[in-house]
Amino acid sequence: MKCVYCGEKTDKETDIPVLGGRSAHEDCAFKAELNSTLKIFYPDRPFETYHFDEYQVRNEIESLDEYPEPIKKQKWVSSSPYRGYTDWEFVKGYRVIGDGWVTGFPDETTERKIELGEIYQKLENDEILPPVPLYWIFGVTSNVFSTASVLLVKKEDYKAIKKWLQEINGGVEGVKEALR
Repeated sequence: MKCVYCGEKTDKETDIPVLGGRSAHEDCAFKAELNSTLKIFYPDRPFETYHFDEYQVRNEIESLDEYPEPIKKQKWVSSSPYRGYTDWEFVKGYRVIGDGWVTGFPDETTERKIELGEIYQKLENDEILPPVPLYWIFGVTSNVFSTASVLLVKKEDYKAIKKWLQEINGGVEGVKEALR
């Protein structure tokens, strides 16, 4: 077998199994940038964090054998020879609230993103809690100042999250506007 990261032959004695029955060199697997992050915010317990790419998944403690729900798979979408972004396919039963990008450097052209960033910080600091599990995913884009981002919930939880978002920030439309 070949290492999924460097393409060199792996050794069964030292290789690391990764998603899809593939393998990687131990050094490559640990040096690899796990380019997506999933945060699951709960109404009644601390949030969970997962880091993953198309080959491996880790939470804060261990490597996992499969993507965490709601992720079915991840892919890179090339929008030109030098540009692109991370995109995800989700398992059935989830509904996207908003899909787009966020930035760590808001200016007058991206002011609409500031309030959504503040909501994220409050969720991460346990200052606010969603009424149902809220899934927030981040991934790489070719723009070094932007991160792909998707918010979603289980379909049966959509009405509850819609009401909650309306109470704290312009509702679902506010989220969609901030991510555009």
